[in-house]
Amino acid sequence: MWGAFRSGPLPRVRRLGALEGEVAYGGVTHRRRIEVGKTIDVADEVLGGREVVARLPLAERVDVGGDGFEGGHVAVALYERQETSVAVRRGRSGVFRIPRTATL
Repeated sequence: MWGAFRSGPLPRVRRLGALEGEVAYGGVTHRRRIEVGKTIDVADEVLGGREVVARLPLAERVDVGGDGFEGGHVAVALYERQETSVAVRRGRSGVFRIPRTATL
């Protein structure tokens, strides 16, 4: 849409599979794949650009294979937030492995 409320250019978004997709913009492509098995694996790969930080808010501290935890917040209602632990992973690629028993 071009005019008073102009939007553009927009990123290119593609679905690559049932639980896999990618978004590309400005020479940077982010691919995400989710696999469900004994664990729920959230795999990310970033092509181009610089190192990124992936953050996964969890209801409880559970080892998901990242680089540790940081403090964070989640919205529990409009204008109401709650402190929580956020799993953090730095780099261009990696996997969060979430146990099937974890509370998200």
